Amino acid sequence: MSSKPNSNFDESSMETVLAKDVDCKGKLKFSKKVLIKGRFEGDIETTDGSIYIGEGALVNSPSIKTGTFSNKGKVVGNVEAKVRVEQYTGSNLEGDIVTKDVYFETGSTFNGNCTMISDDNKKL
Repeated sequence: MSSKPNSNFDESSMETVLAKDVDCKGKLKFSKKVLIKGRFEGDIETTDGSIYIGEGALVNSPSIKTGTFSNKGKVVGNVEAKVRVEQYTGSNLEGDIVTKDVYFETGSTFNGNCTMISDDNKKL
């Protein structure tokens, strides 16, 4: 596990924000930073971007593929993060993780399997 990242999800640094009143279904595909504050159901995919799940957000996604995955909400789905997975106090993740690095705060919940990969994306 690595050092504590910046846990402030600054909306001004996000390319896209799905507000608290947004309830969206479908496939979310992007290349920069996205913050979900509402509800989302469907696949999430990015090549180099990062996904941020805000407090109170609900995400149900069979497949989340991203660079960095940062969670303060509730997520049901499998996460493949090229860089790292971050779970903050009060967050909940139900699903499997594949990543190089993890950060879990006390009070976060994770139910699933975690597979760590090396820099060349091979399972350790």
